[in-house]
Amino acid sequence: MQSRHTAIDIAKGLGIVLVVLGHDRTVGGWGWPGWMIFSFHMPLFFVLSGAFLRPSDDMRRFAVSRFHAILKPCFVVALLVAAAKWLAGTHGMIAPVGAGELFGGVLYGTGATLMWTPMWYLPHLFIASCTGLLLLKALAGRPQLMVPLCSTLLAGGVFAIGRLPELPWSADLLPISVPFMLAGWHLRDRIFAARFRTLHCAVAMAVFVMLNLAFDARMDLNMRVYDDLLVNTAEAGCGVYLVLTLASRLQNAGPPSRLFSTLGSASLFILMFHHPIQTKVLTVLQARGMSDLGASALAVTAGLVLPLLVWDGARRLPPLGWLLLPPVRAPHAPTSASPAQTSECARQSQSEAPQARTP
Repeated sequence: MQSRHTAIDIAKGLGIVLVVLGHDRTVGGWGWPGWMIFSFHMPLFFVLSGAFLRPSDDMRRFAVSRFHAILKPCFVVALLVAAAKWLAGTHGMIAPVGAGELFGGVLYGTGATLMWTPMWYLPHLFIASCTGLLLLKALAGRPQLMVPLCSTLLAGGVFAIGRLPELPWSADLLPISVPFMLAGWHLRDRIFAARFRTLHCAVAMAVFVMLNLAFDARMDLNMRVYDDLLVNTAEAGCGVYLVLTLASRLQNAGPPSRLFSTLGSASLFILMFHHPIQTKVLTVLQARGMSDLGASALAVTAGLVLPLLVWDGARRLPPLGWLLLPPVRAPHAPTSASPAQTSECARQSQSEAPQARTP
């Protein structure tokens, strides 16, 4: 059980590094390498989130747990940022911004309305998780419907993307995100048992690179882009597989294992805070004459390291932890649940995000 969780944390750590790299202006300026990252980094987090869904969970308790793990830190940070901008505007430090626009945008919760754009993923992950669990409960005893349902939803979602209005909490993306989550649940045993096999990984990498170079099919869910149902989905599948197998190889690799496992455990905080940090660092360093590559390297590093300090502070300082972390559950009397189930439940509650525990 421990090694399974270590590999999942490492996969999330690899994924959140890719998220930060994908948001770097220099990487984005490279063209196809940036689009390669975008072709699978969000599906990766949806798949990993889905692997931890359990149809036996009580819906109300699940929603409350996800609220504390995902929505609470998201809206605490978003409201504080909006309040700071509103106060700065009222005191003449910046151009005034209406309170309705700022705080209404926070509640609407999309990339277009939140000041820190990558946080759009967290409200969406909440409703996608709840929707995925409801569908799993509805499909109980009818597993043969899983593949047709996911295929139909995904096809409909790809057809509708960009044609529907941008709904609160990016609900218009549910037909795309939920199939990836259900795929994670359906393949959960294979995800937890993923192993690095040289030939399989070489084939997956070749297919992944070929699809990205041969087809101009791009994916960016926040921008409502999913160009080709088959090509983009195949790219996402190959990318997710490569990350999972690489994570399995790294889990016994000493320092790299600890590094990426830590990044994975703190991925929600990195998702929330990395973009303003790396953007500011990059702007300052470039203004001082540093080369684009050097400035980008330091900006990406800052975007990963500084949120780790916030995460560590939240774990050490009770007031900050109350605002940004799930509540610590009091010990319960032994039940029929196995130790493995109890460990998995506690682990899931503490590190949602982007599963995002994101993008």
